[in-house]
Amino acid sequence: MNTTPEIIYHYFNQLTENQKTAFLLSKVEELSNSEIAAIMELSISSVESLIFRAKSNLKEKLSDKFENYRKK
Repeated sequence: MNTTPEIIYHYFNQLTENQKTAFLLSKVEELSNSEIAAIMELSISSVESLIFRAKSNLKEKLSDKFENYRKK
């Protein structure tokens, strides 16, 4: 893992499948939570939770990773 995209991809792949799907549909495909809920056959609150947890997990892992780089 040398480049930033590789690092992001590495940690993104550690998310659950539902978190990855909801996050991609939201941030890449720019779908609304209600559209994502219909696609994934989940409630809107479940979609909101999945996206929130995906962002939180990525933020935590990436923050830790880049904190280590700053210390070097």
